[in-house]
Amino acid sequence: MPKLKPQSIIVMDNAPHYSVKKEKIPTSSWEKSGNQEWLSEKKITWNQDLIKIELLQKLNQIKHLHNSYKVEEIAEKFGHKILGLSSYHCELNPIEMIWSQVKGYVARENKTLKLNEIK
Repeated sequence: MPKLKPQSIIVMDNAPHYSVKKEKIPTSSWEKSGNQEWLSEKKITWNQDLIKIELLQKLNQIKHLHNSYKVEEIAEKFGHKILGLSSYHCELNPIEMIWSQVKGYVARENKTLKLNEIK
């Protein structure tokens, strides 16, 4: 990333290796104590009398503030921004469009399945 021009916009798809969260965000499958610990780490006040569903409601109100990705943090460190492509909309992804054209060409032109004929 340091070799990119300053304030570049990086277009990325939603591949799993780009989608690593900066930290784990509590979900309903977490134990109540884990939710309480997460809230305490974030210096968010909560009442000891709250039941799990009430803790989850509190978490849902603020979790978007902590829902970031590692790749975004790295890009921001170098002054860049990440633009994520939409899931399930391959028509908006130029890489997917090119792959589709290449695969179509190979399927039409490759009659013998020999690699040197594809080149």
